[in-house]
Amino acid sequence: YGCAFGAKQSTTNTYLRDAHERGTRILVEADVRKILHQAGRVTGASLEIMEANETRRVVTVKAKAVVVSAGTLHTPALLMRSGLDNPNIGQHLHLHPTTSIISEFAEPIHMWRGVPMSRVTKEFSNLDGKGYGVTLEVAPAHPGLTAATLPWIGASDYRGIFGSISHMANVIAITRDYYAGQIRLDHAGEPILDYDLHPYDGKHLMRGILEGLKIHYAA
Repeated sequence: YGCAFGAKQSTTNTYLRDAHERGTRILVEADVRKILHQAGRVTGASLEIMEANETRRVVTVKAKAVVVSAGTLHTPALLMRSGLDNPNIGQHLHLHPTTSIISEFAEPIHMWRGVPMSRVTKEFSNLDGKGYGVTLEVAPAHPGLTAATLPWIGASDYRGIFGSISHMANVIAITRDYYAGQIRLDHAGEPILDYDLHPYDGKHLMRGILEGLKIHYAA
């Protein structure tokens, strides 16, 4: 969620600062388009950089080694744009589908205060005997994040629901998904997410919802 004071000692204040102080050059507003390779060896990367005057130019970085760390969606897209043809690239996409159960209580909860994640239960994490199921957690939920998960019926109703946010508490159900999706590329080389919740995993998610409701009811 970030910290305006840097008190959380994020990467910006630790590893990146250490690297910069030791001479590492850092390019910002840069979009890596391709990993360059020849005869099975990496030779660098090709980037598009946004200049201060908002013009774009291509920059080539030569390197003996390249670390690709672009996340679940953009890593396979980058590898595919680079012409790598391993059949596993873009396949086996798992997203641990998650939903939240939010209840309103008589007393104030202020779920954005205190310990970020106060409770976790893995009692239902192996529902099929193969290690797949659902984990229940009490998630850190600031007002902005909660606003995105509350149902929209209309402005007036939504204002009424959101006005009670200080009295709300959540339980989220996180599924370890057995069935996978894939990443494809669009005409511009950007990733397309191809993922549908399989009924097998949906059954586990529904079990998590029911167990989360029991917790709220007991509270």
